[in-house]
Amino acid sequence: LPFPPAGLVAQRLQDDDDQDDSTSWSRLRGTVREPVSYFKKVDADSNTWGKAHGTVDASAPDVLAWLWHLCTHERNLSYERNNGNLLKMELDVPGTRSKFVVAEVKMPGAISNRVFANWWTWAKDHQNGDLVAAFTPHEGE
Repeated sequence: LPFPPAGLVAQRLQDDDDQDDSTSWSRLRGTVREPVSYFKKVDADSNTWGKAHGTVDASAPDVLAWLWHLCTHERNLSYERNNGNLLKMELDVPGTRSKFVVAEVKMPGAISNRVFANWWTWAKDHQNGDLVAAFTPHEGE
């Protein structure tokens, strides 16, 4: 798999942020006192999007390690508490900073479970030392 350069990933993220119209996002009710701010918006095609903002009191390497290691014992126990014995797996791509993660998530009420399949990757910008983690849906799960 080709690995995009860190600058390209960072630029794509920056471009997406620049196109984001902050007036179209509304705070979710009941989340004002939460440590994380939750927002939603509905686009012109009636797709609903969500985002969260918060401050993380940890170093960038620690945050990247937490994001990257999804199948630790502690996180597997938490997943099983919330989702039971549903599918959760990760597959490292040898020789790269990439992996595929597939997880089935229990949804509330009468909504059927959802399967999320994502390609994860990360990079370090050697000019300024920034760490970039990114994921995208993997088609054809």
